Amino acid sequence: MTEFHLEERTALIQGRLKLIYIKRPGYQKNYAMLTFPIGGLHRIYHDGQKDVAFPSGAAHFLEHKCFEDDGSELTQVFAEQGANVNAFTSPFQTSYLFEATDILIPNVLSLLNLAFFPNFTEAGVEAEKGIILEEWKTSQDHPFYPQYHTLLTTLYQGHPFADDILGDDKSIQAMDYDTLKTIHEAFYQPEAATLIISGDGDFDALVKHLNEAVVLPEKTALSPVPIQGALPPKITSNTRTVEGDVYADYWLRGMRMDLPFASSRERYAFYLALEIGLDMLFDATSPWVEQMQESGVINDGFDYDLSLYPEVAIVFLSSQVKDVVKTQAAFQTLLNDPSGLLDEPRFEMQKKANIGAFIYGLDSLEGTVRNRARYLSEGLTPHDLLAMQMAVTLPDVVNALDKTLQSALVHDVLLTPRKKT
Repeated sequence: MTEFHLEERTALIQGRLKLIYIKRPGYQKNYAMLTFPIGGLHRIYHDGQKDVAFPSGAAHFLEHKCFEDDGSELTQVFAEQGANVNAFTSPFQTSYLFEATDILIPNVLSLLNLAFFPNFTEAGVEAEKGIILEEWKTSQDHPFYPQYHTLLTTLYQGHPFADDILGDDKSIQAMDYDTLKTIHEAFYQPEAATLIISGDGDFDALVKHLNEAVVLPEKTALSPVPIQGALPPKITSNTRTVEGDVYADYWLRGMRMDLPFASSRERYAFYLALEIGLDMLFDATSPWVEQMQESGVINDGFDYDLSLYPEVAIVFLSSQVKDVVKTQAAFQTLLNDPSGLLDEPRFEMQKKANIGAFIYGLDSLEGTVRNRARYLSEGLTPHDLLAMQMAVTLPDVVNALDKTLQSALVHDVLLTPRKKT
């Protein structure tokens, strides 16, 4: 296999803000991302004396308001500097990013200023409520939302993963200026943030410029609190049925995994093996999937996914079905004994495909930076992840599937056409 290498250097800007620079020779653009440890799963900060809870959706709401500058939008500043700026909130991170061809330092300074010194107003917060409520209502109108929401609220009752990143109508309406300012002060500190830049520039000159020009906020007594939330030990039923605006029956299975691991490296090594196993069982080349589709047990829209975040891991299986009992029985038969699909040649082919897809995903500056940011909280680099993928063996895959199938908390939700009244 072709040798893979990313040249990475780090610095601590003004002794507070971590900078990771990934050198990509020959690239004409620069891509930068500033990431903070606050996402949809975070609900608590510490005020120096006690823990204080805040509403769901606050991380996403705050992301929106960091683009306000006393009523105007800061996107124009980046446009005038030849950059495209954006941001996103995940379950465990909020990130601000830009892509630019020529102008790096001014855009980095603008990005840091946008995030560290937001200039939003009470009027702006009130106006934003309407915008986010419309976004929330749009998500509610998706025909598969009732099914997905029912699954998560069943498997993760009492845990923030059960809630929408946007929050809900009540939490959005309850948001206010003071709450957002306090959350910002707790989570948006240079010591908690990471700035990742990828391009073909001079690292030493970049560090010198930033140390001289960056203005960082004063340290605060407030501090972030890690993700918290108890997972329900069991569920009351294995299958639920909900109605929606669909024309046929759709089946969705969630398999919640709560396995203990000694380290992040051990955790991701396990899940990389599980990912290969799921691909061997369920990808488009699987003989079993082809057989099930030909017999009408599942349709050609069958899909599967492994969603993995700090504190949360879940496998999703979904398909349009004619007879959900027959579908459940077919999957149970396979999952009870998947050995017929787990042969060495198929494993080697799938492993190479997954490694190739991983390396291909790092080909762009955006892919490089996003991958590096994705695993910051786990302390893992792309080189770590590639090494773990290359080390996976077929027995590792068999073990990962066995442990998952033995320990996962499983729930099915059937979405059926809404009854006419």
